Amino acid sequence: MSLKTNSGFQTNGTNKKYSKLIKRQYMLSKVAKYLVEHQIELPICLLAVITLAYILKVPGSEKFLFLHENPKTGLYETSMDDAYFVFFWIVTFTLLRAATMEYILTPIAKKGRIKKNARITRFAEQGWSFLYYSVFWTFGMYLMYHSPYWFDTTYFWKDYPHKELTYSFKAYYLLQFAFWLQQLFVLNVEKRRKDFVEMATHHVITILLMFFSYIFNLTRIGNAVLCTMDFADIQLPLAKMLKYLGFNMISRGMNRGCILNTNGLPKKIITLQKTCIGFS
Repeated sequence: MSLKTNSGFQTNGTNKKYSKLIKRQYMLSKVAKYLVEHQIELPICLLAVITLAYILKVPGSEKFLFLHENPKTGLYETSMDDAYFVFFWIVTFTLLRAATMEYILTPIAKKGRIKKNARITRFAEQGWSFLYYSVFWTFGMYLMYHSPYWFDTTYFWKDYPHKELTYSFKAYYLLQFAFWLQQLFVLNVEKRRKDFVEMATHHVITILLMFFSYIFNLTRIGNAVLCTMDFADIQLPLAKMLKYLGFNMISRGMNRGCILNTNGLPKKIITLQKTCIGFS
């Protein structure tokens, strides 16, 4: 009799734990669904609150909107307050991505006679990636072109550590960091795909590399790596978009071109990569 009673207690305990787990998963799925369905409204509310706080001169609210310079040099150093700026841009990128996909890219997909909803969504996602990387690759290349380390990797290390940055360079780096943090959110609220684990691993490694390169003043190397890698992220999303629109020949040609470009990068760019990962 005692054995049966103990078994009954164990079964009841297991059932309670299982039911709690189910309830927790259900609540998380509801929250995720709510976030997905309000990717425009929620960021607008948050940004409005931050902006209103700044207008009302609430102490600390300016940290979300502006970077603060060293008054002695006019340059910018790393600071714990950078987290506020990054948070603001994570929310902003969420809004920009959702609004661009819904009001610009989705109508383009429908006019391009893409009928399946899954393909329309994929077209819009790839379109956002194409737009983002086009802007930030150009921005990064502009900064690198006007830097002392343009095709001269010795300047990665001359006068190291490079603690002070210009406004445009610091903003560029923090915006890129905010984008990759926001990508983790995107990865978890979108429909799970077969390569979820690989993509999540890629995003986490990228975020860690950017974080530590910023903390340890290796942003010059970070800029070179981002410019090298972001170029492919312009071509590949565009090739996928063309494929969804039915331009298969052009899409295949772009994919091959992307591979050739990667294999045939100029020697100096290869040197940048090798230097960045410690081979030279």
